[in-house]
Amino acid sequence: ITEAGEKIKLRGVNFEDPLWLEKFDFSGDGLPDNRFREIAVDLARVKALGANIVRFPLYPGSYFSVGAERYLSTYVDPMVDLAEENELYVSISYHVIGRPGGWYNNEADRGLPDYPSRLHYTDADMAVEFWNTVAARYGKRKHVLFEIYNEPADETAAFTWTDLRPTGQLLIDTVRRHSDNIVLGSGPDYTTDHSAVPTNPY
Repeated sequence: ITEAGEKIKLRGVNFEDPLWLEKFDFSGDGLPDNRFREIAVDLARVKALGANIVRFPLYPGSYFSVGAERYLSTYVDPMVDLAEENELYVSISYHVIGRPGGWYNNEADRGLPDYPSRLHYTDADMAVEFWNTVAARYGKRKHVLFEIYNEPADETAAFTWTDLRPTGQLLIDTVRRHSDNIVLGSGPDYTTDHSAVPTNPY
C-alpha cells in the first residue's frame, strides 16, 4: 500500500547477480556473454511485459570479492536507476543460501572464470556490513525493497524459525537504521516454511 493508500500487487521477474550477467558463459562457448550490457534493454522489456517489479539477487561472494563501492557503483546503481526510469519497483536480495553463521551452499564449480569460492557465504557479520552499506545507499529511494536473507536452510542439521529469527531481527534492525522502505523477510527450509511466524513474528 502506497503512502497515498493505493493498493499495489507486485508482479515481476528475477534477474541474475549482475557480476554473473557480465562474466558468466551462458552460451557455453568458453567466453563470457556479458549480458549486463543489455540491462537497459532488458528492463524496458520487463516493463513492456506488464511487470511492476524486478528482483536483483546480490551474492555475498560477488559483492565482497569485487568490493562494495566498485560492485554497487558499477552494477547495482545503474540497475536501480534504470528500474526507476521504467517505473519499476526493485527488490534487492541478499542472496545467501544456508544457515546464518553455519552451513552454506558453496556452488564453487559453476564456471565463472574468477568465481568466488564462497558465493553464498552465510557469515552474519558480513550480512550486517552489507545491509549497513546497501540500506544507507538506497534507503531513500522509495521504489527499492530490501530482501534481507534469500534462502535460510541447513542440510546438515535441524533448523527452525526459532533458530533463524534472531538473525532476521538483527538484519531488519540494521536496515531500519537507514531506511523505512519495505523489508521482505524469510523463513526456514529455503523460505518455504512460515508456519511458526504468526505466533512469533519479528
